[in-house]
Amino acid sequence: MSARVVLAALLLAGCAAAPGATVAPIATAPASADQGQAQAGYAAQRAGLRRIGYRNCDGYAIELFAPARISAASAPGQSLFLRGYAYRGGGPIRLSLPGAAPRLQQQTAGGWQELPRHSALAGSSVTGSTSGAIASASLPQQLGFVELMNPGHYRAWLGQFSATRAGGASCAITPVWQFDIS
Repeated sequence: MSARVVLAALLLAGCAAAPGATVAPIATAPASADQGQAQAGYAAQRAGLRRIGYRNCDGYAIELFAPARISAASAPGQSLFLRGYAYRGGGPIRLSLPGAAPRLQQQTAGGWQELPRHSALAGSSVTGSTSGAIASASLPQQLGFVELMNPGHYRAWLGQFSATRAGGASCAITPVWQFDIS
C-alpha cells in the first residue's frame, strides 16, 4: 500500500501523523473554558495545526485540531482545539472537552508500550455563538505527561470531544492521534 493511501486511510479514520517533536513533562492545566482565549489561541496557532478529527452533525460540524509540530520549548503554549460551526441556522453550539486521554502508547521494537500518565483530569465545556464555538485543551492535560517522552512514534486514544446544539442531538469524535517525536 502506498504512503498516500495509508495517509488517506488514517485521515478518514480520524487519525493523522504529525511531524517529529520533542516533549518535556510540564504541569497540567485545566482546559480553557474562556471562549475569547480559545479563539485567540486558535487564530495564533492555526497555521501550525493539523485536523485530526471531523464530524458532520446535521446542521453543524465539529473539527479537532492538533499541533503539526510539538517542541519542549513551546509545549505550554500548544493545545488541541475543538471547533464547532453551523452551516444551517440555529442556536449556539456547546462544546465539551474530555479530561486526559485514556490511553497513550509508544512504539518499540517489540510492539506498543503503554506509557504512564496522570489520570482523573476533569474535562470542561464552553458554549459558543450561533456562528460557531472554539474550545481548547492543553497538550499536557490531554496526554497526561508524567515523564519525558523519548523520540519515537506515539499514538493516543483521545477522549470524547462532543458538541450539542440547542434543541438538537449531540455528536462526538474520539480520534486516535498518531504523532512522532524526534
